[in-house]
Amino acid sequence: FINIGTTAVLSRVLPASDFGLVAMVGTFTSFLMLISDMGLSWATVQKERLEQGHIDMVFWAGAVLGGLAWAVCALAAPLVADFYKTAVLVPLCWVLGCSLFINGRTIQPTALLKRQMRQRELAISQTGAVLVAGLVAVGLAFTGVGYWALAAQSIIGALVLLAMSFYWSGYRPAIPRHSAGAMSLLKFGGYVGACNIM
Repeated sequence: FINIGTTAVLSRVLPASDFGLVAMVGTFTSFLMLISDMGLSWATVQKERLEQGHIDMVFWAGAVLGGLAWAVCALAAPLVADFYKTAVLVPLCWVLGCSLFINGRTIQPTALLKRQMRQRELAISQTGAVLVAGLVAVGLAFTGVGYWALAAQSIIGALVLLAMSFYWSGYRPAIPRHSAGAMSLLKFGGYVGACNIM
């Protein structure tokens, strides 16, 4: 309902072309999102015995994959702009690609909430992210920034979810150490990620 309400307001303030621009980049970033997640959240949820070293290893793997996905998005920005014959997509790719890096860091704390069956806290985090991002987007749209309001909605939503999931999960990442079970987690996540990409 929050999404519907936000979209209804934004569609009255912003032209349809602004939504089209963000959707062009969104098609590309949605695919990269599969790569940055790579099934790591499911790997954490399904593991019978999970140690701190496992959690840290998967967290940093997600952060690295998210950073790589952002880099790919930024480097491919000129190609995306050329494909759609729209130059403004280059800075949009740079900015919207940042959400890939943020989401890569969110994978582990949200997975821990799922593993612990803390659905209330997870729902509060997700709903809070949608609400705050929607309010920011509507406020920016009324200031006349155009499609950047929609870009801000994506980034703010990812940041709020990151902050709230860390808060509720209580997880604090540490420097990863070699752990025998960590590779099995990454392998499991790799299979899930490959299936999602296919």
